[in-house]
Amino acid sequence: MSELTGSMRNLMFLLLIYLFPSILRAQTSPVRHFTIRDGLPSMSVRCAFKDSRDILWIGTDAGLCTFDGKSFRIFKPSEGMKSSQIWAITEDEYGNVWFGSFGDGIFVYDGQSFNQFTQKTGLTDNFVRTLMYSKKHHVLIAGTDKGINVLKADIAKKTFELILSSKTGSNITGLADAGEFIFISVFGFHNPIRYYPLSNKLIDTPKSDFHYPKYSSAVFITSMGDTIFSSNEGVTIYSKKGTVRNDSLGQVFGIEEDKRGNLWFAGWSFPDRIREGGIFCYNGKEFRNFRKSFGIIDREVWSLFYDKLQDILWIGTLNEGLFKVQFGPITKYKVSELYPPQQKINDLLIDSKNRLWISGNHDLIRMEKDQDISKIDNKNIISSFKKYWNAPGRLDVKTLDILIPEHLKDNTDFNFFRLAEDKSGHIIFSNKYGLFSYDPLNNNSGYNVVDLRNEDKNCSLK
Repeated sequence: MSELTGSMRNLMFLLLIYLFPSILRAQTSPVRHFTIRDGLPSMSVRCAFKDSRDILWIGTDAGLCTFDGKSFRIFKPSEGMKSSQIWAITEDEYGNVWFGSFGDGIFVYDGQSFNQFTQKTGLTDNFVRTLMYSKKHHVLIAGTDKGINVLKADIAKKTFELILSSKTGSNITGLADAGEFIFISVFGFHNPIRYYPLSNKLIDTPKSDFHYPKYSSAVFITSMGDTIFSSNEGVTIYSKKGTVRNDSLGQVFGIEEDKRGNLWFAGWSFPDRIREGGIFCYNGKEFRNFRKSFGIIDREVWSLFYDKLQDILWIGTLNEGLFKVQFGPITKYKVSELYPPQQKINDLLIDSKNRLWISGNHDLIRMEKDQDISKIDNKNIISSFKKYWNAPGRLDVKTLDILIPEHLKDNTDFNFFRLAEDKSGHIIFSNKYGLFSYDPLNNNSGYNVVDLRNEDKNCSLK
């Protein structure tokens, strides 16, 4: 399964839904894998983020892109995105999307153009690892390899001004809003640092405080108020009930919480390290590595983003690209719903209207977004076939009647097979009578044929 393209994985999973429902009871969640063959700029995915406009942004080591559910759009230097390495993404309250680049500072996108902040405009460093926007305090905080930067929003003018630029001598790896202050995780001897927006001050952790790990690559605050710090290897969860420590995860850069309260960790581990690495889940009782369950071979799992609205976990790896894990219950359909009970499934297609098309050995079936199932009238399909061949000089009428019985039965074996969609939204499909098209808007079928009598004619819709 790991060698299949993203589209083939998705297709195979959908086939399981219809053909092997008993297998699905043991399945965890459907997983889709995206690589450079699907249009991803790089196999090294550093971050993912969905903005308020429902746009999914993806930062890689070879550029920035968006994904609309079907295809990737890569932003070019000519459009203003001059950096090839995007490691962090966030959004402010005005809808501006901010990007932390590893080497070219910070970029902000207002929906039309990019603006850039660098060391020349006051940043401590151009190598930005993490970004966070606090709507409560109206500040953007950026962590770099050499220090912390804070940009304050002018609410009236909707502009940003750099109000703090402090060198720490250590890598700033994570940010978490704790209310009155911002937790800043540091890969150094003063982890964590607290930033107080009201006073615009940074407070270091005393060297004598051994409560927190000395080195931390991420910080996260759960919906229950628990605080999580990763360390050089593993994580520590601080809660009212006590402290939970697990040092087998590798180095954790990404932490997310799903709507069921499960905690997810991106475990990064070099091939020569003894730590396992992968994608770990903590359900409040135990840790489990889902790397193999999700079909991930790479031990260098770097980033996570959880889409609460869609209940989707996005996983970024450094060698295998991007993985999409769809949670929630799996909908199963009884075979009897697919006209008739002995229907066999040959192909599947999700069209531009998000409808599912199913080609069976008897019928072409359409499933709407509201799960309503209907089938395309086979007599309409045959009518378009007869219309073409009944034309003078094409086929003897008696021969046509032998090929196609006048009174078609419901269980006639049409052998519907391949499915596609053209630019006009017509569904192109094949069956044992040839190649056809169907117009969902007008409920009309057309027969496609290659007329070999004229060399200048190509496949045309009749």
